[in-house]
Amino acid sequence: MMMMMMMMILIIIIIIMILLMIGMIRMMIIIIKLIIIIIVVMIIFIITVIIIKKQNLISDPTYFFSND
Repeated sequence: MMMMMMMMILIIIIIIMILLMIGMIRMMIIIIKLIIIIIVVMIIFIITVIIIKKQNLISDPTYFFSND
């Protein structure tokens, strides 16, 4: 009788552990996706800023001298 109880408890613990692992993996995937999205957005933002700066330099020769 004790062996059956122990086995049941062990099986329940193993199932909980597996579910936790699956949950952790899902959370990790979501976090990784978020990080990738943030990095992509940052890269796009930086590229657009550089393009705008280059456009300004090309279109406006007095860009260097218009600090005041």
